[in-house]
Amino acid sequence: MSESIENECKNTNAEQKTPPISATSTTESKDQDSSGQKRDADELPPSPKRTKTGDDKKPLDLAVTFGFKEGDRLEVQWEIENDDGENEVHWWGASLLKHDGRTEDSVAIRQLLYDEYQDFEPSKEDVIFIGPDELASPDSQNQMKFRREGQEEVTFYNEENLENTLNGILMSAMNKNKSSWSSLPPAQQAVIAEKIALKKNSLISALKNHDGVITSDTINDVMKTAFA
Repeated sequence: MSESIENECKNTNAEQKTPPISATSTTESKDQDSSGQKRDADELPPSPKRTKTGDDKKPLDLAVTFGFKEGDRLEVQWEIENDDGENEVHWWGASLLKHDGRTEDSVAIRQLLYDEYQDFEPSKEDVIFIGPDELASPDSQNQMKFRREGQEEVTFYNEENLENTLNGILMSAMNKNKSSWSSLPPAQQAVIAEKIALKKNSLISALKNHDGVITSDTINDVMKTAFA
């Protein structure tokens, strides 16, 4: 990504410590010359692991494996520092470019063309698909969450605050259904409350085994079950 992006934004990763403001994101200090200045991509020497595929062996292209093709629109989760010095999550739009033949350890290196955003100009970034919703930088090994453009936002929680967060979301959903809830007799309200509690406990157990992912569909499922 361009120099301004490298200096001002960094990838969100649950396991990654928050670096200082001057830290880079998907490319690291090895992309600098001896004076410490950032070098353009065209000036960088090729990685010894990156090779053009000149034989009959076809590299493993996980983007294709997961159903993505050239031109598909993606959104990658980044943290961007705002004018107040605080980090804000931004799902950055990008287009998947045609594979240019480069590989790393027989796995295809793909390129994303990121959209222009605020003061950041469009830029290309190397990535490796490592899951249906996760990318990695071949340079820094940073991992990034992504989604198809237009998909709902997915929120990731750790085990410590999962239950409290889920309780808050369920209470918010209950408030939105306040009129329906108030019209029910107390006995039926008690039955529904018990259903929600049981569903919530099952949901917490399931989320602990699936990276703590909560989507709007998850909450809708809880509410539909409760009010069925």
